[in-house]
Parts: sequence; C-alpha cells; structure tokens
Amino acid sequence: MRLNFKDLIIFENDDYILINKPPHVASLDERQADNSLSILRMAKEYANDAQLCHRLDKETSGVLAIAKNPVAYRHLSMQ
Repeated sequence: MRLNFKDLIIFENDDYILINKPPHVASLDERQADNSLSILRMAKEYANDAQLCHRLDKETSGVLAIAKNPVAYRHLSMQ
C-alpha cells in the first residue's frame, strides 16, 4: 500500500506541515524493515529538511507535526 503524503496534509505553511497520520503506519523508519513505509520517509520526499516534531505509535492515528526546516524544528521542540 502506498499512501499519498499530500492527501494526509491538513495544514501547511512555510515552516510546518500538520498531517493526519493513519493507523498502522510507522512515524519513523523501522530498523528491521528495509523499505517499510514511514511518515518520516514520505515527509523527506516532500520536503528535504523535514523532521518529525514528535511521534505517534505505529498503531495510533492522529495529528502529527512536521517541521520543514531546522529552525522551525528547534522552535517547536523548545515549547
């Protein structure tokens, strides 16, 4: 199954992307799977400097904040 990252976006500006993460999709790359689907991998294909500001468990759905640049990531991580 291949998700379209753009279909997950619920808000985007110059610094952040908010997505609706579906269940059963990993937030980060899984160590044991070489080509597993992850939100981080899709986000980096969409915006090269993308970093997850937090994570949700693989089985959990919900809003996930992604920073589009290092400055935005640092700003949100300090909150």
